[in-house]
Parts: sequence; C-alpha cells; structure tokens
Amino acid sequence: MTTPSAETPAPVSFWRRMGGLFSRKLTWRQSLTTLFVLATSLYLWMRFEATWLRVREEAVAIPAWNGQRPLKIVLMSDFHLDYFDYGYLERTVNLVLAQKPDLVLLGGDFGTPNVPEPEIEFLLHLGNLAHAVPTYACLGNHDHGLSFSPDTTIRNPPVASLLEEAGVKVLRNARVDLEVAGGRLVLASVGEIWANDMDPERCLEREAAFAAAPLTLLLAHNPDCKEAVAAFHWDLLCSGHTHAG
Repeated sequence: MTTPSAETPAPVSFWRRMGGLFSRKLTWRQSLTTLFVLATSLYLWMRFEATWLRVREEAVAIPAWNGQRPLKIVLMSDFHLDYFDYGYLERTVNLVLAQKPDLVLLGGDFGTPNVPEPEIEFLLHLGNLAHAVPTYACLGNHDHGLSFSPDTTIRNPPVASLLEEAGVKVLRNARVDLEVAGGRLVLASVGEIWANDMDPERCLEREAAFAAAPLTLLLAHNPDCKEAVAAFHWDLLCSGHTHAG
C-alpha cells in the first residue's frame, strides 16, 4: 500500500496576511502606539515636504506678449515664516536668483500677521532678491491674521511695511506698467478675498473695454478669486495658497 502524500498548503497572499493583521483586536497600548507612529510619520513628512525646494517650470503661450524674448517669471508663495527658519528663506532666494528671472512675484502668507524676529533677516534676504530682480507681492490670508475666522482681520499687516522696506513693491488693488524682456506688460493685484479686501475695479479694466491690450498679469493669493474677476481683462492669474498642491 502507498501512503498518500500530504497536500502542500496553498501560499497565503500578502493582502490576506495584511487583512488578518488589521482584523486582530489590538490592546489599548498597541492602539496608542500605532496612532503615535502614524502621527509622528505624518508630521515628519509634512515638515520635510514643506521645506523641500524644487523648481517647477511651466511654459505658457500668451499671444498678448510682444517682448523680444520669452518672459521668465518666478512665483513664490506661502513662506509661513512663523513655522520655518530664515535659512529656508535664504535657500529659496538663492535658488530663485539662479534662475535669472525677469520678474519675481510673491504670492503672500509670509507670516501671521508678521514675520518672527529678528526681522533684519527678513529684510536682508528679500532685499537681496528685490535689488537684483523687480519683485512684487500681494498679501495672503495669514498676513491679515486670518486662518478661518474673519473676525480677526488685520487691515494693515505689519509685514507689508517690512516688504516695502526690503524693496518689494506691495500691490493691493493696484497695478503697475512694466517694461521687461523687451516688451510691455501690466501687473495688477487684487486684495485678499478672505479678508474681504478685493476691489478689482481699482486695478483691472472690464473685459469689454479691451480690443488689443498688453499682456496683463494678475497676482492674487487665493485662486478662488477667479470668479470675482471673471468679468475683467487679464491673461494669466498667479496665485499661491494651495502650497503647490
């Protein structure tokens, strides 16, 4: 007689093993440890991602541009210097200067509502930028002291004076005419929508009034303002707020 051979057990898939792991009842100590590890990992990733500097290039063809060469604009936004040190700002400025831009736009949220001490560091690094390249800024919701509560609005954030002292031109419902890269353009900027500071009538023309206009750039912290400016003429909206997400 022959002894029947034992059947080889079927391999257990990875996903089945994982399902078994998560179906186990964890003790409260194991649960707390798991939550702590997940929360710590998320925090460390957020800190790393927020200070991970990289350059993302976007080519935008706009018929209104009449310059002698392509216009190179750098948009920087959401420094949140009350959370990060000035070394982060210095590295960012050096990276921008290496791109040799024609124009630099700062999209707001520098601090809440002011930058931390020593303020001289802020003036030094942004001064180096503004003295090398024409640099313009708008203010963000955090600069007005706003996270989600409109009751804490600061109408004249101290950071605006610091930007001006550093040589950065702050635009709030204002516009400037510029000549760069062998061409003419209009740079306009509306106030922060969350602070109810928007007044596009002061810096933009109605769309119907334009037949042939120079390139018009619109700088605004929050891209959600696009509906409020839809009836006005502009070619490209430059915004921050989303942290490049």
